[in-house]
Amino acid sequence: IEATNSDPLYGPRFDRERQYVGVEYEILLERSLSSMNIAFETEEQLRVRGTPRTPDILFSCPMAIKVPKEILGKANGNANGSGNKNNSGNKAKHENVVAVDEDGGVWKMI
Repeated sequence: IEATNSDPLYGPRFDRERQYVGVEYEILLERSLSSMNIAFETEEQLRVRGTPRTPDILFSCPMAIKVPKEILGKANGNANGSGNKNNSGNKAKHENVVAVDEDGGVWKMI
């Protein structure tokens, strides 16, 4: 029992701490979205409705966010954002793209 309680990565104590952090972030997310008047449903509301999958929140309407080109480059495995000569991953890179700004930022649907 002592070993289980003292393990910083596994066991019931760590599971509880991880769950508390997750709940705190859900509350922070819900408060932030509410303060910006963004319509969404909570995980609890989705469960009551009987939704088979329940993310932390579900936007009530489609949303687009601007993703700076620097982040896109890192997400695609290329820190400088210049792209890859090989087009094999091209479809995934452009999935859900709505528009591209003059500064290279991409608007993606979420």
